[in-house]
Amino acid sequence: MNRRTPANPATAAALLGIGSRYVSDAKRLRRENPELFEAVRSGEKSLPEAMRACNKRADYTQQQTQDAQIANRGFGALKSLALALKRFDPAAMMRGAALEPARGCVDHITMIRHWLDELIVLIDKGEEQL
Repeated sequence: MNRRTPANPATAAALLGIGSRYVSDAKRLRRENPELFEAVRSGEKSLPEAMRACNKRADYTQQQTQDAQIANRGFGALKSLALALKRFDPAAMMRGAALEPARGCVDHITMIRHWLDELIVLIDKGEEQL
C-alpha cells in the first residue's frame, strides 16, 4: 500500500469527503476490472455505472459457469441413458425365450443403436467444448 492511500476505506472517504462505499467500490473496480476503473478515472463513466457494468459481467460469468455445470450433468445423464439403451437387446431376450424376433424389430433395434452411437459421439463432443 502506498503512503497516499489510507488502508481503511472510511479514512479515505473522510479525507475525500465521500462515502466509504464509494472508496470500497473504486478499490474493487480497480482490482476486478482495470479498464472500467480507467473509464471512471477519466470521467467517461460514473462509478455507479461502472459498478453496474462490472456486476452484470460477474453475473454473466457466474451464469455461464452454472450453465456449463448443468450441461455437464445433463451430458453425463444422457450418455448413461444412451449406453444403457444400447445394451438393451430385446431380440436377444426373445431368442432366450425361444421366440424369433420379427425382421422389422431387428431393423428397428439396429437403427436405434446407430442413433445411440451418434448421440454418444455428440455428447462427447459437447463435453469437450464445455
